[in-house]
Amino acid sequence: SVILSLPTSCKVKLREQSMKLSDKTLKILQNFTTINQSLAFKEGRKIRTISVMKNVLAEAEIDEYIPKDFAIYDLPQFLNTLALYRDPDIDVSSNPNFAHIKSGTSQRSK
Repeated sequence: SVILSLPTSCKVKLREQSMKLSDKTLKILQNFTTINQSLAFKEGRKIRTISVMKNVLAEAEIDEYIPKDFAIYDLPQFLNTLALYRDPDIDVSSNPNFAHIKSGTSQRSK
């Protein structure tokens, strides 16, 4: 085990585990709901879905970085919930079973 001693003036930025979804990404997700009601987000900038019958596949590269793998069982309900918030932040760091949504502090990109 290694212990590092940092000077008090040194600031370490931890990796952000929350994200904002742009209007463009929200429209892509809305389109994905017509293919499959559930979606597994994978860390990175790509989102994918496949139909239950496995005959339709969609993939999109988004501007946002997904910080951690997580899944949404009912994507339409999730999107409806996001619409209730002004500038929502989605935090996926606290509990692997939950995505916490809170009102954010900056503008969502168009």
